[in-house]
Amino acid sequence: MMTKKDEIKMYEESYIFAFGKDRSFFYKNDYNTIRTFLSENYFCDSLYYRTKLLSTLLHNDSLILPDKNQRKDFLEKSEKLTIYLKQLPI
Repeated sequence: MMTKKDEIKMYEESYIFAFGKDRSFFYKNDYNTIRTFLSENYFCDSLYYRTKLLSTLLHNDSLILPDKNQRKDFLEKSEKLTIYLKQLPI
Protein backbone atom coordinates (compact mmCIF):
# COMPACT_ATOMS: atom_id res chain seq x y z
CA MET A 1 0.00 0.00 0.00
CA MET A 2 1.25 3.44 -0.91
CA THR A 3 1.75 5.90 1.93
CA LYS A 4 0.93 9.58 1.64
CA LYS A 5 4.67 10.31 1.59
CA ASP A 6 5.11 7.86 -1.31
CA GLU A 7 2.20 9.46 -3.15
CA ILE A 8 3.68 12.94 -2.74
CA LYS A 9 7.02 11.70 -4.06
CA MET A 10 5.29 10.02 -7.00
CA TYR A 11 3.60 13.27 -8.01
CA GLU A 12 6.83 15.25 -7.57
CA GLU A 13 8.63 12.83 -9.88
CA SER A 14 5.75 12.85 -12.39
CA TYR A 15 6.19 16.58 -13.11
CA ILE A 16 9.89 16.12 -13.76
CA PHE A 17 9.40 13.00 -15.87
CA ALA A 18 6.55 14.40 -18.01
CA PHE A 19 7.56 18.05 -18.30
CA GLY A 20 11.17 18.42 -17.19
CA LYS A 21 10.05 20.84 -14.49
CA ASP A 22 9.59 20.29 -10.79
CA ARG A 23 6.32 20.82 -8.95
CA SER A 24 7.37 24.30 -7.78
CA PHE A 25 7.43 25.55 -11.40
CA PHE A 26 3.70 24.86 -11.64
CA TYR A 27 3.02 26.37 -8.23
CA LYS A 28 5.11 29.53 -8.60
CA ASN A 29 3.96 30.40 -12.12
CA ASP A 30 0.52 31.61 -13.10
CA TYR A 31 -1.77 29.92 -15.59
CA ASN A 32 -0.67 32.08 -18.54
CA THR A 33 3.00 31.27 -17.97
CA ILE A 34 2.22 27.57 -17.75
CA ARG A 35 0.09 27.69 -20.89
CA THR A 36 2.90 29.51 -22.72
CA PHE A 37 5.39 26.89 -21.53
CA LEU A 38 3.15 24.14 -22.91
CA SER A 39 2.54 25.84 -26.25
CA GLU A 40 6.24 26.60 -26.75
CA ASN A 41 7.33 23.05 -26.01
CA TYR A 42 4.57 20.87 -27.44
CA PHE A 43 2.66 20.94 -30.71
CA CYS A 44 -0.55 19.52 -32.20
CA ASP A 45 -1.58 16.25 -30.57
CA SER A 46 1.33 16.40 -28.16
CA LEU A 47 0.13 19.80 -26.87
CA TYR A 48 -3.35 18.41 -26.34
CA TYR A 49 -2.22 15.30 -24.50
CA ARG A 50 0.42 17.08 -22.40
CA THR A 51 -2.13 19.71 -21.41
CA LYS A 52 -4.60 16.99 -20.48
CA LEU A 53 -1.91 15.17 -18.51
CA LEU A 54 -0.93 18.32 -16.63
CA SER A 55 -4.54 19.18 -15.87
CA THR A 56 -5.09 15.71 -14.42
CA LEU A 57 -1.80 15.75 -12.55
CA LEU A 58 -2.52 19.14 -10.95
CA HIS A 59 -6.01 18.00 -9.98
CA ASN A 60 -4.89 14.71 -8.44
CA ASP A 61 -1.89 16.29 -6.75
CA SER A 62 -4.11 18.95 -5.20
CA LEU A 63 -6.09 16.26 -3.39
CA ILE A 64 -3.08 15.27 -1.27
CA LEU A 65 -1.46 18.65 -0.68
CA PRO A 66 -1.49 19.73 2.96
CA ASP A 67 -1.31 23.45 2.11
CA LYS A 68 -4.82 24.80 1.39
CA ASN A 69 -3.56 27.70 -0.73
CA GLN A 70 -1.47 25.42 -2.91
CA ARG A 71 -4.38 22.99 -3.19
CA LYS A 72 -6.70 25.80 -4.32
CA ASP A 73 -4.09 27.11 -6.75
CA PHE A 74 -3.55 23.70 -8.36
CA LEU A 75 -7.31 23.13 -8.69
CA GLU A 76 -7.81 26.51 -10.35
CA LYS A 77 -4.98 25.90 -12.81
CA SER A 78 -6.35 22.43 -13.53
CA GLU A 79 -9.78 23.88 -14.31
CA LYS A 80 -8.33 26.56 -16.58
CA LEU A 81 -6.28 23.97 -18.45
CA THR A 82 -9.40 21.86 -18.92
CA ILE A 83 -11.16 24.85 -20.48
CA TYR A 84 -8.10 25.51 -22.66
CA LEU A 85 -8.23 21.89 -23.86
CA LYS A 86 -11.64 22.52 -25.40
CA GLN A 87 -10.11 25.25 -27.57
CA LEU A 88 -7.37 23.04 -28.96
CA PRO A 89 -7.95 21.34 -32.31
CA ILE A 90 -7.65 17.58 -32.17
